[in-house]
Amino acid sequence: MSDEELYLEATNEVEGEKNDPALLTKVMALPEVDRVKVKYQYIKLRVEQLAKNKAEEKPTFTKIIVDEFHLKYMPIAEFSKIKSVPEKIIIEMIRDGFYVGQIKDNEWYVSRDEVGRYDNIKRPKYTSQQSINSKEQEYIPV
Repeated sequence: MSDEELYLEATNEVEGEKNDPALLTKVMALPEVDRVKVKYQYIKLRVEQLAKNKAEEKPTFTKIIVDEFHLKYMPIAEFSKIKSVPEKIIIEMIRDGFYVGQIKDNEWYVSRDEVGRYDNIKRPKYTSQQSINSKEQEYIPV
């Protein structure tokens, strides 16, 4: 909002019925302001208030910059939750060519295109008691 818009808003307030009564009373109580100058003093003080409020406002949105890599790939932990498959098994499936994945900054990422793929593969269910390193849970490609 430009200064001109702030002055227009303050003028519309003082000339209409939507003025700030507390500010108008304050202006009328000032000893150096006569009745003729009340309107102009109100506009001056109201513009200062509006400018201050504008400066204190937080933006309602922020622009998030996402690089192309994060548009194509998702963290393996997130993918693991979606698929309900342990991360280690997903890494093995990437190495076996079932999923497309990459390592970036020492972390595994899986292609977002893979979210709906291979949902019909029967996978063993794991409990928190079982160890992923166990021979019983060895991954066998279908």
